[in-house]
Amino acid sequence: MAVLEKLRLSAEQEAILVDGGIVRIPAGWEEFLDFKEETRYPAEFHHGEIIVTSMAKLIHEWLVGRIIRLLSEVFPTPDFLVLSSNIDLIKTDQSGYYNADVTIIQGEPTFFQEREDWLTNPFLVVEILSNSTRQKDFKEKIPEYQTMPSVKVVVVVDPKTDSITVHTRTERPKTWLTTLYDQPDELIQLDGRELLLADVFRGKPKSQSR
Repeated sequence: MAVLEKLRLSAEQEAILVDGGIVRIPAGWEEFLDFKEETRYPAEFHHGEIIVTSMAKLIHEWLVGRIIRLLSEVFPTPDFLVLSSNIDLIKTDQSGYYNADVTIIQGEPTFFQEREDWLTNPFLVVEILSNSTRQKDFKEKIPEYQTMPSVKVVVVVDPKTDSITVHTRTERPKTWLTTLYDQPDELIQLDGRELLLADVFRGKPKSQSR
């Protein structure tokens, strides 16, 4: 039986990532898993493509920490678990493998293939936009989250405009309510809980590079 050569980034692809770009590689699920084990870059799988992105920068990591702290206050344990991007979200048909910036689980976690870092039942997911991932997040990741039955809320954070967009599942099939919050004194509605928009961005570093 022939052994498939492992996928690796070329020098040209590395240069794209260093410059803050995105690299796409056609691949199957098993090829992606092998690649994920070897690469130092964030990598996701989306319908037959490996999507590799550059490393997160200051503003992104600051917002992740800030949002985790705030959400932990409004979604307390033991009913909820607020998790960082080290936990991966898996579609059970193996068509998608995604790294949300923040994930909340309601109740007990459901793991994929007994891997405790692979979850299939996120309740709320947060994506923080950047120059390089903005288009990908809107066109690919957010629609995929909305197809996961357990997902009730998708939160999109825009550091450029200090705004947050919340997509909330309604009782009608395939119907979501989308609300933009762009005024500091607005209360963000998250499944019956509230979070002040100003609190999310208070103290934000000036650098907005990613």
